Amino acid sequence: MKKIQVMQIGAGGYGARYLDELLKSKKESNDCSFELVGVADPFAESSRHFDELKEHSVPVFDSPDDFYNEKRADLAVIVSPIHTHAEYIRTCLKNGSNVLCEKPVTGSLEEHDRLIELERESGLFVAVGFQDCFSPDVLALKQDILGGLFGNPLYFKLLRLNGRGTKYYSRNVWAGKISFQGKNIFDSPLQNAHAHDLQNMFFLLGDEMDSSVKLESAEAKLWQGNPYIENYNAVAVRFITSRGVDIFFYTAHCTDDDMPAPLAEYHFDKAIVKWQGWGITAHFNDGTKKKYSEGGRVNSLQSFHAALEAVITGSTPVCTLKTARSHTQSVNLVQEFLITKVPREHLVESNVVRGTSIYSGGTYFTIPGLSEAFNRAYEEKSLPPTTFS
Repeated sequence: MKKIQVMQIGAGGYGARYLDELLKSKKESNDCSFELVGVADPFAESSRHFDELKEHSVPVFDSPDDFYNEKRADLAVIVSPIHTHAEYIRTCLKNGSNVLCEKPVTGSLEEHDRLIELERESGLFVAVGFQDCFSPDVLALKQDILGGLFGNPLYFKLLRLNGRGTKYYSRNVWAGKISFQGKNIFDSPLQNAHAHDLQNMFFLLGDEMDSSVKLESAEAKLWQGNPYIENYNAVAVRFITSRGVDIFFYTAHCTDDDMPAPLAEYHFDKAIVKWQGWGITAHFNDGTKKKYSEGGRVNSLQSFHAALEAVITGSTPVCTLKTARSHTQSVNLVQEFLITKVPREHLVESNVVRGTSIYSGGTYFTIPGLSEAFNRAYEEKSLPPTTFS
């Protein structure tokens, strides 16, 4: 069988995870359905994989245009900064490559819609790497939702609090910014770190396996609990959806918490689906249960293998630009609300490392009382007060 030719845009940061997998095509060539044919990144020499790329004679280019001047690819994997995604998607589609783009696609809903139209015209697909949407457990859950097993949805809610310090915000030049190089990126916990958790709720409420629920409006409160960033790093929001189902979402980085997994409840008239410690269980009103996952972090490469399968079979991945549109819309809706900038003298500073992320460390800024207020609001399905005691 012909191997799928794959190129990757972006070799550092999160892109390293993809290269771990893609370089298997050089080490285990007889067992792989794909072949890494090139990497485009002007700073590839700083990647921990650079020597290995050279060792296996994988050509490295400064830009996607340079790659396409010499080679072709069936699938392009985009793992580059947010502000570059849209232009790279256009380049890849123009040159005949299907695309897997890491989340988030863009900060602009208008640009997102233009990309959807371009994708349609090209006859190719643009998959978006929202990991949970590709999880077999989540897909099984969604099939049961669509099949009516739980009855009608009533409301969804989710809490995710993770302290992130200055090391996290110094990992690149655009972290925490509202715009960069003339493009709105709206980097925040909602747009980036916990975007998966939010998009998953939109996805589960979609009326088809490859769709997400549409949003009507939002009510939100935003806080900036770090004096060195532009945008908010705490948000409590209620989304009103086209199905009449409210979604409550609470997340923050200016907290001393480190929740390794989301705490979520999806309420239906026949059951409550609970997401705790990466485990997913449906609790029915009659006392019975159905487990979808015992726990364990979602495989971040499931989106890649789903995209490969789609190229091989000529199908369309379950999460594309169309599916991810609700997330981009949610980011734009929330960004319209006023950001409460907490004065530095009201913040608690600490150098105690939280979590095990490679970006853990540095100085952490915590808003006193935020964690308690967010937990209480989650229980009550409400928005917390603007100031915390």
